[in-house]
Amino acid sequence: MRSPLLLPILVLLPLAGCTLAPPTSGGVSSAELTRLQAEQAGLAQRLDQIEDRLLLIEARLRDQQRQMSQLPEQPVAEKVTSPREITAPAATAAAAPLVEGKLDQRSSPTEIYLQAFSDYAAGRFEAAISGFGTFLASYPNNDYAANAQYWLGECHFSLEQYDRALAAFQAVVSDYPRGSKAPDALWKMAQVQMKTNQREAAEQTLRQLRGTYPDSAAARKSLQAE
Repeated sequence: MRSPLLLPILVLLPLAGCTLAPPTSGGVSSAELTRLQAEQAGLAQRLDQIEDRLLLIEARLRDQQRQMSQLPEQPVAEKVTSPREITAPAATAAAAPLVEGKLDQRSSPTEIYLQAFSDYAAGRFEAAISGFGTFLASYPNNDYAANAQYWLGECHFSLEQYDRALAAFQAVVSDYPRGSKAPDALWKMAQVQMKTNQREAAEQTLRQLRGTYPDSAAARKSLQAE
């Protein structure tokens, strides 16, 4: 089950495919076909970036909702309240099933992923690592699996656990080479290798990034950084 905030992405994806699908007529040149394929790949990556932004917004909303649910309630004796007003806080709490990073056994894959992403967005990297690990172990073929593997690497990177970060980013490239996170994972791999004084390995990783995904935002970013 995908989050309601991601519905616009799901609507755009089929439209994108229809818009940028290469013509089937025999008059299309190889250069034109290559251009169309590059445009389609670029659009898919932009949609993935939009999805990440939406997830970040939802993660922040979840944190705000959790903070509001933890606010101390006014004593009932201070004012006269109706039965409906008395039960309002309970209804608010019920609307936030993910409390303090804990998930019950009924949590869906999307809820597990969103909780882990919420923890990452809030800087709770250890909790996020646990959440993404649980998600990947339980749902390795889920639509969010490649993203979860990538954000797992980002969590380790933020904690300066560079060996684990490198392994996580490498798994994105090896396990999900056609996923939209693969170019970003290569870019982060190069950054890790530079931080750990593996300059030759970093240069090789950058060559792989630019050769395999030349039209990606990550490849352009790597060129601008030089």
